[in-house]
Amino acid sequence: MKFADIPVADALGWRLAHSVRAGTRRFGKGHELTAADCALIGKSGAAVVTAFRLETGDIDEDTAAAMIADLIASPGLEPDKASRGRVNLRATVPGVLIVGDRIDALNAVDEAVTIATLPDQTPVRAGQLVATVKIIPYAVPVDVLEKCKLLHGATKSDGVLLHDATIQLSAFRPYGAALISSAARDSGKLEALTEARLAATGGRLVSSTCCSHVAEALAGEILAAAAREDIDIILLSGISAISDRRDTVPAALVQAGGSITRLGMPADPGNLLMLGDISGKTVIGLPGCARSPARNGFDTILARFSAGLPLGSDAVAGLGRGGFLLGAPRPEAIENEAKTGAGFAAILLAAGRSSRAGSHKLLSELGGKPVICHSAENALSAGLDLLVVTGHAGDRIASALSDKPLEIINNPDHASGIASSLVAGLRALEGDWSGVFAALGDMPFVRPSTYRQLIDFSKESDALILIPTFHGKRGNPVLWRPAMLPALLDISGDRGGRDIIHQNPDLVAEVPVDDPGILIDLDTPEALKSFGIKAVEQ
Repeated sequence: MKFADIPVADALGWRLAHSVRAGTRRFGKGHELTAADCALIGKSGAAVVTAFRLETGDIDEDTAAAMIADLIASPGLEPDKASRGRVNLRATVPGVLIVGDRIDALNAVDEAVTIATLPDQTPVRAGQLVATVKIIPYAVPVDVLEKCKLLHGATKSDGVLLHDATIQLSAFRPYGAALISSAARDSGKLEALTEARLAATGGRLVSSTCCSHVAEALAGEILAAAAREDIDIILLSGISAISDRRDTVPAALVQAGGSITRLGMPADPGNLLMLGDISGKTVIGLPGCARSPARNGFDTILARFSAGLPLGSDAVAGLGRGGFLLGAPRPEAIENEAKTGAGFAAILLAAGRSSRAGSHKLLSELGGKPVICHSAENALSAGLDLLVVTGHAGDRIASALSDKPLEIINNPDHASGIASSLVAGLRALEGDWSGVFAALGDMPFVRPSTYRQLIDFSKESDALILIPTFHGKRGNPVLWRPAMLPALLDISGDRGGRDIIHQNPDLVAEVPVDDPGILIDLDTPEALKSFGIKAVEQ
């Protein structure tokens, strides 16, 4: 591949290595320059562009990424369409992700090829993003891909097996469970939480019983559950934690004729978990944290059971890496990415049908121009790089914004919900950023100063999600720091990033602003009328 700074006059047929602005036009990276493009760029004052050109034997970044993704995919994992040298792989069914050592070997073939995955043994849901392939340059020599194929093959040159699948998904299977509790005081809450955990891994609660906290009583209930054909796993919850093999719960299992496989596991929370067996059925003595919805060692063991993965003592002992289940500790301070010179971008969501508004609210006129123009101009006035995601009436919105220095992409999947448009915008966003705003096209009254205030606040804060408030009420746009963008790429449906915000309250900062516009959207005909907006047909 040729990569060079090329005089604009000689750049015909070359592809841009970086985006270029020429007047009101913006040419994205990878764009193949035409004679008209070169003339326009030259007229804007640029003498040179950084560009590349493929040579014989080069495979372009999208094709290469798709080839690597197909190479490592296995049943239960499905690659997305390649875009900008990246292919994401998603789980097609719920299960446990197994990551083999071969990932390291493939990543070592050449710096051009990178593969990143979720941690080994991660429980995943259907549709979840589990891995991503990224080609670093704009093209890869074909011999690099051939090396990857050979490495991923069944044998080395000496005939020795290399390893099993690079990444694979062990799918959850249906199963029935019995819950036996000797702590009657909170059995209702425990039962509800247990039912939810079972459902998440393909199981169902077949029976739930309470008894006194003595070995004889528990042993009788264990024997009764073990005799039922519709019960595959027995869950035991005592009135106190299990801290010794001679405690009441393990003693009851032994008295019933069962055996203790392991007492204690390298997980926190969830250390005090007992694993056993009776009549070929798995028995789990629950840790006290099973009474909490927070993730703990019980969730790990339950997922492995449903996925048919080993649950022997050695297998459990190997769960310590990644066993700290409270998640990565929040750093005392997060280095401000702005110090590296990275800027801020905004993704303006403009793909919806405006069904509740009774007209196309984004094209409806406010002060003589479409609503979407006001929303875009406010973001641009704040000094942001702007990317607009369209869908319904995309051509009309693009036409309305044609005179503005921004990038437009169309989301063909916009009908599936707002999340797909945000994800499409994130995937199309180029470069490194100190933060990315998620902004709504139907909020034309958000002041440029609000964007700037959120940016200023982010420079002094270690928060990863910044939300503006007016008189204590949260609004939009929301500023997301880079560490949170991978989580946003995994959202779906019509809730945008709200679930991530609710699940991570300690990562959120509320930023008071003097801007009622953060609360004003245009969802109804009444709202349009109240602001003097002239409705336009769908």
